[in-house]
Amino acid sequence: MGTQGTHRAGTRDTPLDRERRAGRRLAQRFQDRLANVAATTENRTGREMSVQSASAELTSEASTGIVELSAQWHGLGATTDDR
Repeated sequence: MGTQGTHRAGTRDTPLDRERRAGRRLAQRFQDRLANVAATTENRTGREMSVQSASAELTSEASTGIVELSAQWHGLGATTDDR
């Protein structure tokens, strides 16, 4: 099929469709990687941690591609009784 596949009942796969799928795959890989780092850090520190809500935004300016990754990492910072 090449790079121009079909999806959703035979409609053409557009560049925007491919970009959105790439962003979702990137966000999932990012979340998986951070979750592994959080698990390793949790084992080393004894603090419970989790990673949620990973996202990836793909944009471009002129001829430069920009990837913005974000996630919520719960339990990363150590706390004391009053903070």
